[in-house]
Amino acid sequence: MEAISILIYDLALFLYVTGIRIAALFNNEKAKLWVDGRRNIFEKIKGELKTGEFRVWVHCASLGEFEQGRPLIEKIKKEHPNIKIILTFYSPSGYEIRKNYPHADYVFYLPADTHRNARKFLDLVKPRFIIFVKYEFWFHYFMGIYRRKIPFIMVSAVMRTSQSFFKWYGNVFRKMLDAVTYFFTQDNYSQKLLHQLDLGNSTVCGDTRIDRVIDIAKNVNPIPAIEAFVNGEKAIIGGSVYIKECTDIQEAINAGIIKQKLVIVPHDISASNIKSIREIFGDKAALYSELSEADSSKQILIVNTVGLLSSIYQYGQIAIIGGGFGKGIHNLLEPATFGLPMIFGPNYHKFKEAHEFISCSAGFSYRSYEGLAKTLTHLSSEKELLLSANAARTYIEMYAGGTEKIYSWIEEKGYLKG
Repeated sequence: MEAISILIYDLALFLYVTGIRIAALFNNEKAKLWVDGRRNIFEKIKGELKTGEFRVWVHCASLGEFEQGRPLIEKIKKEHPNIKIILTFYSPSGYEIRKNYPHADYVFYLPADTHRNARKFLDLVKPRFIIFVKYEFWFHYFMGIYRRKIPFIMVSAVMRTSQSFFKWYGNVFRKMLDAVTYFFTQDNYSQKLLHQLDLGNSTVCGDTRIDRVIDIAKNVNPIPAIEAFVNGEKAIIGGSVYIKECTDIQEAINAGIIKQKLVIVPHDISASNIKSIREIFGDKAALYSELSEADSSKQILIVNTVGLLSSIYQYGQIAIIGGGFGKGIHNLLEPATFGLPMIFGPNYHKFKEAHEFISCSAGFSYRSYEGLAKTLTHLSSEKELLLSANAARTYIEMYAGGTEKIYSWIEEKGYLKG
């Protein structure tokens, strides 16, 4: 039965990789990056690595997981500058954005999880310590790590009953978890599920992204153009918003519910999307790239550049977060760090922090314009606004420090000693 399960796993992976390769032939951009990035990957790794290095391997699926692993990477590099960090990504959206990340000595795509690839990768890299972030579980890599007895932790780990470990066919996959020296889970539920598998090697440590957003907030720089636009007023911030959120915001303006200034940061800043958003808001809106002194009297500023959103939240009173009417909401931790109540669409169920923000009245979900209007009216009360803002800050403070706890554990075990 175990051999059949592994065979099915290998076949499913083969079909998945084949599907990506076919998509790449038809110029699917993401698939093409996935394939091209792995071409001659072992020759690339062999050519870049130098002999005699103490290497720590950190693996992230994509960009979100990278932000969770980042505080720990930077802590290790700060305390042990001679250690070489090998950072791998599975997804192009992580690799392409962070391939020049200065705190990693090497950044590679992770070769597909075959027995041969896992063996060859581990033989080449020879990591002395391994960190996986959140929920990347690759059977052949895990079993290779187990056979080599390499110290291996998972940080910000998330366990769910939908994972193969908890299925009737999951015995062979449960064995791979024995490779993990220690789990630092995001929540109590994940730890409870590990206990169901008789795995007691875990600590609840929260989401390490919180330490990252706290650091951003502490070191935030002013943005003079936006500072001049809001002119001392606290604005509503539209963070990574789509057309749906913009349409609802415009309706709230027309109804007189939103009277203060707004800073709109679209998820998509392509010329066509910015044009559509400008048409929604009409002459009430100014464009960041064209901002002039005369525009300071306008109510809305549309930010058509990347990289500013986390700093823009410093000018906010309330955040309306995009993505909740699509695949899923965007980052809630950044606005929460600045004490902003958060409003978002109904597709938030995969996001643990969204549930917790709703539970403590720092977050509010809506399904239609009427729900948005009701929430904005609720937060127009100074008392309710303050309660929500304090709840957001309290949440961040409560889960801060996970990185330091994990790092202290690693040091205590001596895993970073040459």
